[in-house]
This record gives sequence, C-alpha cells and structure tokens, in this order.
Amino acid sequence: MSKIKIGDVRKSNRYGEYKVLQKVRLDKKYQYQIEFILTGYTKWTSYASISKNEVRDPYYPIIYDECCMGECNFSRDLYYQKVLNTWRGIVNRCYDPNNENYKNYGAKGIQLCDRWKCFENFYLDLPQVSGFDKDKFLKREIVLDKDTKSSFVLHKQYSLKNCAFISQKDNFQEGLARWKQRTSSRYVGITKLHDGKWQASICDMRKKGKNKNVYIGRYATEEDAHEAYKKKRKELYGYEEYE
Repeated sequence: MSKIKIGDVRKSNRYGEYKVLQKVRLDKKYQYQIEFILTGYTKWTSYASISKNEVRDPYYPIIYDECCMGECNFSRDLYYQKVLNTWRGIVNRCYDPNNENYKNYGAKGIQLCDRWKCFENFYLDLPQVSGFDKDKFLKREIVLDKDTKSSFVLHKQYSLKNCAFISQKDNFQEGLARWKQRTSSRYVGITKLHDGKWQASICDMRKKGKNKNVYIGRYATEEDAHEAYKKKRKELYGYEEYE
C-alpha cells in the first residue's frame, strides 16, 4: 500500500470515499482522523484499517441504499431489541421488493422520513411519539401507526409528525375503516376491487327465507357496474331502482 498522506481521498470497501484529515502518534503507532465524503462523519482509525480499506461509516446508507444504523450507543436490552425489530419491519416493507408486504408499502411510495432512515434517530424519537407507553410497547399492547392522527389520511411517510401508537384493537378497526373507504361506492351493490375494477352484485330476495347473493360481473368503471346492476335488478324485480 502507498504511504498514507494528509489530504488523501481513499475508498472504503463498503462505505464510500473518505478523506484523511490528520494523524497523531500514540503508543508508537499512528492514528488517523478521517472524514467520509458522503455523510461528513469523522472518526479516528488505525493504519491497518486504512490499509485494508476496512473503515466503517455508521451513517452510510448501507441498508437497501437508503438506511443506516447510526452509532447506536444504547444498552442492548429487551427494549432496544423491540425498537430495532419495529424499525427493521418498516424498513423491510418499504425498501425490500422481496418482502411480502412491499406491494402495500414501498411499491406505493411509502417510506421513512429522512431522519428515521437512521435507526439511531428512530430510537431517540420513539418515546416522543404520541401515545407511547414503554410497558405497553414491550407487551405488544400498542403498535406504531402512520395514518391515525389524520383521520384516515394515508400518509406516504413514517415520521414523528405523522405517527402515533394505538392499541392492537384500534389498529385493526382503523385498517378495516380504511379498507371500507377504499372499496365503497356511491351506488348500492357496487364494490371497488384491489385491481381498480368495480364489481356488481345483487341480493335475490324473491324466495322468502332463501336470500341469495348473485354475482353480476366486473367492470372498468363505477358507472358501468351500476348500469349492469340496474339491468339485473329489472330482470329480477321488474324495475331498475328501489321504489
């Protein structure tokens, strides 16, 4: 390896380029202060680490090219692990195309705010999130939700501003309400499907005590589905709308 010089710009194995700022002699060995170009993070490291390009930047977006761990000088207790698991779950469904939930999150543009892309910041901010209770969090009685604070407005970001902790029951009911909101129609018997099409169906009540749901079809527009519904209602009952 060539001699390490002050001002040198070198490239680490996984954490991008860095610049050598200065060196000092400690216990007969040189220590070098370096600054990573992308993040501005500075640290002291050894000649051996530089010679092998094994210097690490905790703020480099090494996780899916988007997220990082940060320095994380926290106690590695149960709470730490729970917070880390929560963060990893969000990161995986927002940035990993192979994750089973990616289609409902990352594929729809949902992501972490810039600050929460770093786990260190997420850990520090979590107690400030509305509804946070450490004991309930550890017992999994509450979960982090990004939409509840704004009356079912679907936010594109997980952030301190958007998120709140809610109970498991409230989370289920809130999700159900959002589903109903997405699938509702202004017309009777019409439902919006996940693929964007509209399904028409009608209840056949001509035989007392033997009501039967009749599938009519799937249509490109809500209006087409409504027209098909009216036609079927006239076929079954002799009129198109409720009288």
